[in-house]
Amino acid sequence: MAEEADGKYLLDLPIWPGESSWSSIYIYYTLQSRVPSINGYSPVVSRAYIDNVFKKLWPLDSGDLTEKHVKILRDLNVGLVVFHEEAYPGKISAYPSSFALNQLLQSPYLTLVEKKEPLWLFKLNDKPGAMRKTKITSPVGNYFQIEFLGAVNGERVEDPEASNGWALAGFPGKETKGELILNQGPYRTFPSGSYRATFRIKSQDIDSGSPVAKIDVASDEGRIVIAEKVINASDFKTPDYYQDFSLEFTLTPDKPWILEFRTYLMGQSPVFVDSVYVIRADQADPLLNFEAERMFYTGRVIEDREARGGKAIMSAPLRDPNDAMMIGPFRSYEAGDYTARLRLKSSPAGKDDLLATIAVISMNENKIIAERKIYIDDLPEPDKYGEASLRFSLKRKDVVEFKVIFNGKSRFYADSVSIDPAP
Repeated sequence: MAEEADGKYLLDLPIWPGESSWSSIYIYYTLQSRVPSINGYSPVVSRAYIDNVFKKLWPLDSGDLTEKHVKILRDLNVGLVVFHEEAYPGKISAYPSSFALNQLLQSPYLTLVEKKEPLWLFKLNDKPGAMRKTKITSPVGNYFQIEFLGAVNGERVEDPEASNGWALAGFPGKETKGELILNQGPYRTFPSGSYRATFRIKSQDIDSGSPVAKIDVASDEGRIVIAEKVINASDFKTPDYYQDFSLEFTLTPDKPWILEFRTYLMGQSPVFVDSVYVIRADQADPLLNFEAERMFYTGRVIEDREARGGKAIMSAPLRDPNDAMMIGPFRSYEAGDYTARLRLKSSPAGKDDLLATIAVISMNENKIIAERKIYIDDLPEPDKYGEASLRFSLKRKDVVEFKVIFNGKSRFYADSVSIDPAP
């Protein structure tokens, strides 16, 4: 690595404010490589570092790299970038590390020098290469119950028609004029690209034709409104019945986008807000097939010729936590009966060893609605992929999460998930 650096510095990704324990991992690799890094752990962080390094290069955490960022890197004498898959917790981004990594791999400003997963070493190009035509996307959705976001003027109320039995309500008062903000948050960081946010709202007034509510997507603590829509009473088909209203919006790659999905009361009739569901604009529901390595995960993503997409997630005893090794995709499915088929394999293990648990979680009910224990006899033979099926039912439209929970008895692999709706 020292030869590749050629006297220049290295940037470790993801980039942290500096005092985070996650960035202490970088110190170990710096000692091994002897290549100085411009970011790492420090118990005391200077304002100059926050303003000139962290804030300006923060978009790189999501794989967003523009000519403006390249100039900053050159001014800092950075020649190498290392992406750490093992240091990418969920709070970094609304999307898994695989999304950011694919963005970096497609960047015309970087060339992959070496990969030794979970580390990926890139060199900053002297001149930008050809722009890739492939657009990076993700099957992962983001789902927020509005009543759990920051209430401003909204009131948390019980509502049997809401997805989890609770909603955020806006009640007009005598002093209410114009718009009354109901909520703020969740302040999640989203990468560049086009999105669709779907708000679930109901109103008692469907006849007046007047504005009753407003929805928006905002950033920078509300100072930047990215998209907004006024909802009129006539937009509702039935009184007191939840209906979906969508906003499409696009984020540019030049800055970090910490988003809020806000709702407002606009009229003199109560409004109830249930949830907001966000997916990439090129995605469509239902999602019936997805690769495990494109989800949130622990363990390692490995190349595997037997895996459906050529890669799989692998968790190993004593190295990886006995915990969820695959989490996602947080996508919406209509009410009905389904069978999930998870493609899994294991190294040799004892007949009675519990290898993993597979589970389906309802995001509306916030609980497991189906699960199955996986033993070695549930798979065709050691080190061979087999399908483990799991039936589940949804009483109403729901956002669903699938989990593979590693039990630490053998090397365990998760390849992909297929969902079959009942005929």
